[in-house]
Amino acid sequence: MRAFLDTNVLVSAAIRPGGKPDQIVRRAVTEFAWLTSEYVLAELESSLLRQHIQKKYSALVTAENRGLYFGMINRDAEIVEGERSIAPTSRDIKDDPVLASASDGHADYIVTGDRDLLALGEFEGITIVTPEQFLRILDNALNE
Repeated sequence: MRAFLDTNVLVSAAIRPGGKPDQIVRRAVTEFAWLTSEYVLAELESSLLRQHIQKKYSALVTAENRGLYFGMINRDAEIVEGERSIAPTSRDIKDDPVLASASDGHADYIVTGDRDLLALGEFEGITIVTPEQFLRILDNALNE
């Protein structure tokens, strides 16, 4: 199983230990192939540096913790280039690079909390699901 994790999932995993996105990241590699892209990593970095995130989650998003997190992502995730252009697909064109990268990486799922992506439901055979839905999919796969 191959799953592309969107920026909001990675941000939530970093700032909410034990939450559903964090559970997904912890289960990555051993239970599924984890995909992301340079585009998502750039968004993740800028998101974690936003003032309101730094203020509210200062103990979790220290420079050291960010370095460890990005190191783990670079070690464990498959970074998909996603250089292909696609016709505008999502209601938010900033989501189209996510779709292109997931497709280029042959993902089975895109895991996201983004409403515009979730509204699509699927893209080129890739099912778009919430973190909660993906955890159920993982649990069902383990029970088979």
